[in-house]
Amino acid sequence: MQLKLSRKPTGEDTPDVGDANVTAEQMNGKVKSEGLTGLDISGSGIAAAKVSDGRVRAASITTLDSGLIVDGEIADAPALGAAIGEFFHANGLPNKVRMGVASPRVVIRTMEVPVISDRKQLEAAIRFQAADHLPMSVDEAVIDHQILRTLPGLEVGDPPRFQVLLVAASRGLIDTIVETARHAGIKLQGVDLSAFGLIRVMYPGAVADSETIAYLHYGDMVNVTLAQGKVCKFTRATANGYESLLDQLSKRVNLTHEHAQMWADYVGLLAPVETLQGESDIIQATREGLAAAVDQLSSDITAAIDFHSVQDSMARVNRILVSGPGSSIPGLGEMIAQRTGLAVETPAPLGALDAESIAGSGIDERRLTLAAGLAMEEVAAL
Repeated sequence: MQLKLSRKPTGEDTPDVGDANVTAEQMNGKVKSEGLTGLDISGSGIAAAKVSDGRVRAASITTLDSGLIVDGEIADAPALGAAIGEFFHANGLPNKVRMGVASPRVVIRTMEVPVISDRKQLEAAIRFQAADHLPMSVDEAVIDHQILRTLPGLEVGDPPRFQVLLVAASRGLIDTIVETARHAGIKLQGVDLSAFGLIRVMYPGAVADSETIAYLHYGDMVNVTLAQGKVCKFTRATANGYESLLDQLSKRVNLTHEHAQMWADYVGLLAPVETLQGESDIIQATREGLAAAVDQLSSDITAAIDFHSVQDSMARVNRILVSGPGSSIPGLGEMIAQRTGLAVETPAPLGALDAESIAGSGIDERRLTLAAGLAMEEVAAL
């Protein structure tokens, strides 16, 4: 699923108006991602990946100057565009790009509309009803949708309904992404929720089709996503992610960003601090920062699950999948499991993708998770 910038359905012809047997699959236009480069931009840098046939074909990462991305949003489109253009040129990456977005100014909702077989009329009906479901004006939002399934009428004889996943983003947020792509000289094929890319790459397979899973991506932003099978049901992105933790530690004990990361990986959350060798003030500050981060992450996950449970009382989350650069912190999963009471797993950063092509390159695969997911096919509907 993508936010609708230039989405063009490539599936079957639209069914005839009045076809009561129209299916959700027929009404969901397909967007081809073959040959696209997934592009994930964060305050810490740029990550790009090309994926096809279950394999990472090309990938690269680089750092960014501070101030270009603030709280997950673009602060200087011309400067960032120039940096992206240079990055693509230096690495010879295909310039047909799908970019990701993770921001508090993006929301998803589930709603129901009558079954309408004419695609234009259906989109008009969805847009009309969206006004009752969104915390922003429809005129100020970029809206897209995915039909999840067809529901029977509430009463015998009532017409069927489509269950629709609605996605809306602030128009200003999307316009800035489009402007950045123009300055970069890349061909923007679509803007996708980073949460959708996260599900695509971390999805554990058909065994989880009926399971609701919490995905936690701990990177520049904290991205908490709940999905039933491949269908995203909830997502929330907040600031104060892993990079913020390292920045705070750097300032507190006067370290470089790189040294702060080394200390975080060394101290972790498991070993008693008195058993660790090194400067005691740095060790103590690191442990305190990590403990506070775990508390906040656990609270974010619990709040998301509680909110979703109110919307869907049948949904039960039994496990959390952790990804992102911050997933390297020793004991992170164990501490989140202890605080939430849920099983926590840290799968391979690129899921089931074959990453042999970048073996030995020195690229941290944990920074490629979202980029790889953005380059993959769309999340399928039920």
